[in-house]
Amino acid sequence: MFEPRKIFNDDPLVHYRNSTVNPEATKHQVDALLSEYGLVNIKWTQNGEVYTVHFEAPFKGRLIPIRKTCPLIYDRNGHVDWTVSMRTLYWGLKAALENAYVSSITIVETFLSNVVINGTTLKDTIMPQLEQR
Repeated sequence: MFEPRKIFNDDPLVHYRNSTVNPEATKHQVDALLSEYGLVNIKWTQNGEVYTVHFEAPFKGRLIPIRKTCPLIYDRNGHVDWTVSMRTLYWGLKAALENAYVSSITIVETFLSNVVINGTTLKDTIMPQLEQR
């Protein structure tokens, strides 16, 4: 089974480590970004230290539920750096939405692994099957 590694805010591949935008401001920017691309029913949940943004994408006359979890990026003291984590989520969403727009693909296709069916994302349904092959 895939074990995610811990990412730290001083990692050279973490590009938002110098951000000064506070996490609450970033959440509002995420909401505005998702709305700008026509996504609806945006809400946030928190389970322990895991934040997830839930939204729905119009697709062929229906609304498709999607959820995207905020990445956890830590400081060297082992605490989540929420400023960096939320900025990483924001810029990841922005890049994905812009790519969908300019590539003429649907938002559902773009976030296919994050589509929710019967309470579970497709990623969480498919990955165990792939790991058994």
